[in-house]
Amino acid sequence: MAGGLRVAVQMSSRTTRIAGEDASKICQNFQLACTVESGAALKDKSGAKREYEEKLRREEREYELEKLRIQAEKNANTMNNPENVQAPKVIHEAFHKFNMKDDISLNLTLFERHAELTFLPKKDWVQKLIGLIPIGIAHLIAREPADKCND
Repeated sequence: MAGGLRVAVQMSSRTTRIAGEDASKICQNFQLACTVESGAALKDKSGAKREYEEKLRREEREYELEKLRIQAEKNANTMNNPENVQAPKVIHEAFHKFNMKDDISLNLTLFERHAELTFLPKKDWVQKLIGLIPIGIAHLIAREPADKCND
């Protein structure tokens, strides 16, 4: 198209010498060539604009993804940080002591549910339960060997 435009420009400079219908045909051809060329240029520009906008969107998504990664890493570090671990509540305050008149299996089930809800580690269940049961049963558990008393 660029070569056609040069010819048209050169021809348009001669239009003053050409009169009548020939002059109007040349002018129409020149305008047609300019229109076709400008249409192609607009397509190229709009394609470049679309590519640029797509690149910006891609960069923005990558930025947001990186931001989420950093936030997730920060949250993971915060959760594992010993300073942020809450001191476990004393289970005696939240759970009633066992009464010999009550059903022991019901009390043990309630204790287990309460321990799970308060995220009490299973390794600490026996230790917490000893404080809730009657002293006679606690003495029996205390006499067991160390490896068996946590079962």
